[in-house]
Order: sequence, then structure tokens, then C-alpha cells
Amino acid sequence: MKTTLLLISIFCAATAFTQEKKTKFEFGLFSSLYLDQYFNHDNELINPRDFPKQALSALEFYEGATLAIDSLNAVGKSVSLKLYDVQSFQGNISKAFENGDFDKLDLIIAQVGGNEFFQLAIIAREMNIPIINATYPNTRGITASPDLYIVNPRINVHLEVIHQKIGRNWKTANIVWFTKEKAAEKQLENIFGTLNRQQGTNGLRYKTVYLKEDFSISDVSKNFDSTKANVWVLGSFDEAFAAKFVSVANNMLHKDKLHLIGMPNWESLKEIQAKQYSNLALYYTMAFYLPHENSFVRRMDEIFKTSMGIKSPTMALKGFEITYYFCSLLDKYGKIKTGQPAEAGFKVLTDFDFQPVFLNQTSGEPDFIENKNIKFIRRLNNLALPYF
Repeated sequence: MKTTLLLISIFCAATAFTQEKKTKFEFGLFSSLYLDQYFNHDNELINPRDFPKQALSALEFYEGATLAIDSLNAVGKSVSLKLYDVQSFQGNISKAFENGDFDKLDLIIAQVGGNEFFQLAIIAREMNIPIINATYPNTRGITASPDLYIVNPRINVHLEVIHQKIGRNWKTANIVWFTKEKAAEKQLENIFGTLNRQQGTNGLRYKTVYLKEDFSISDVSKNFDSTKANVWVLGSFDEAFAAKFVSVANNMLHKDKLHLIGMPNWESLKEIQAKQYSNLALYYTMAFYLPHENSFVRRMDEIFKTSMGIKSPTMALKGFEITYYFCSLLDKYGKIKTGQPAEAGFKVLTDFDFQPVFLNQTSGEPDFIENKNIKFIRRLNNLALPYF
């Protein structure tokens, strides 16, 4: 109860809203907790040293979601959460379908990816249940699903932002796209190249350099131009490859003329946050900007420090924000309905900008709804802040 009151006291959006149609709502949170594999019948960890990273992020997201539900209910909303561990026998998607659980759900929040997300999206589309793709930046080929909301945008949206920022800030710089000759990297390269060609004569002038896994500083440094600013983009999600690239670039002379741009996963890449890279300008995009000087974040930090001795995990903040935002919409309109002026009152930290996406321009309804608000972050002097 103390936790709930603390959250309410700093969150100005917790006001009473009129309800339409239903007065009580239930949403299903689908995550991968791996309870069957890692816990015994007494709910104890079988091996505390062997706890999967993906299960930890799911647990943190769940903690944030439950805090959001407590906060909503404390101010008169009536929202309940049911957790489904899609990796367990009792909580997997097929079992939930067989039990008729989807008939009871007003909303699905999916913190899963791959096949599990695809299964949920198909069921949600067939049963007309709004589904929130919370963290997986992909639609898995799903179309004709106007009730599907992509919170963490697809990679092509991130690359659009990167392309725009380079054009705005470093149009005349020495621009180099570094990558590997692998299928995943080729896909990123093709998306960026297509975006550039669409600009016609206003496109960027850049070159592409392919690096081997064992590349050296000489392979990289020969692409440096000491007479101008250098913008190097690493088109790869390979974390080891990225860590090595940053390490090599950090040994360059005149690195004050160097701007390194990475993919969205640089947000959580611990290796590049080391103090030794504090004087190197690193850039990446992110859909969730969580400023730790924010009063809400500070209060959440206090709550987690008191109960667990740690700062509030990023995934817990995301769990709170996404749950609060969409459950508030559900409570307000009786269904998920974006684009309304009242949505501003549901903001926690992020200015979501959900826009319809039409993969076929002749289609009468969107294929899905996607958040288009992405921040371009610069990490410099141990500070990560939005860059213009």
C-alpha cells in the first residue's frame, strides 16, 4: 500500500475518468519466466546461478506492471492482471486458448518475441482483442491487424531517424557505413540504402566498408578523414562486434572529430559505457527515454532500493509505463483508442506517438499501429542525453 501511495503522490495523471460500457477490465500479460524449468515445486530456484537473462527482464517488467495496476485501482479504476508464462506448461499460449482464457481478456500485453508473439497476434486478430507488442521491434509479418500496437518501433523506423539526424547535423561529413557480410547485416544495409535512394539528389554521400570478425585498427583508420567531421555508422546488432568497434575507434587520433552511431541495442550495451570511452561521442536511437533526474524515476528508484537494494530496472519502468498508459485508455474509452487529446493525461515518461501503418496504400484500414517517437541519444562524458 505504501508503494502505491508513493507512486500516486508523484503521478499527476491519476485522476478519475468516466467509464463506458464495462466497469471492470482484465488484461493478460504474456512473458517468458521459465518457471517450470528453473523452479521446483516449493517455488525455489533449482540453481540460483543459472537464472536466464530473459526471465529476469520478464520478472522486472511484471513488477512494473503490477505497480501500475495497484496505482490504477487505488484511484478507483477496476483493472486486473493475469500473468501467463508462455514457457510453462500451465501458462503457455496453447493451454490458455484451450482453457478459453482469451474469451475473458480485454487486452493483451505481449512481452515476448518470435513464434510466441506471432501466435498471440494471430489469436488477437481473430478474436478482436487489442494486443500491445511491448518490447519486440518486429511485426513477424502480421498484417491487417489495426488492433496491434507496436511500442518499440521496427528497425526501419530507427534507421529513418538515424538517416535524418546525419542529414541534419553532418551532411558534409565523411560518412562511412561499417558492417559485416552476413545476412542480418545485409538487411540493415539494404534498408538504409533504400532510405537514402528515396531522397534522390538530397541523399547522403557515404561509403560502405565490410569488416571481418578479426578486423584491426588499420582496417578502420584508413577510412578516417582528418580534415573534417567523421560519422561512422555500425550496421550490426552483434554486441561483441560493436564492443570491439568502439574499442578500436577509441584508439584513434583526433577522436574529437569522430561520431560513432550504433543500433538501438547500444542502449543496454554495458561494454561501451566504460569510463575509458567517456571522451568518445557515441550515438544510438531508443523508443523509451527514461531520464533518471525525473521525479517519477527517482521515486521508483527509492522504492526498489528500499525493497531490493537496487535502482529501478529499465524493464520495470517500461512495464509500469506501458501498463499504465494502455489500461488508462481501456478504462477511459472501454477500448484501446489512440489519438485522443485525453491521452496526454496518461503520460508517465514517454511521449508516445502512435501512427497507423499502411503496408498497402490502397488498404482501407491500417496493418498495425506503431509508435513513431524515437529519441536520438548521444553518450558523452558518461552522460546519455537526447541530441538535436
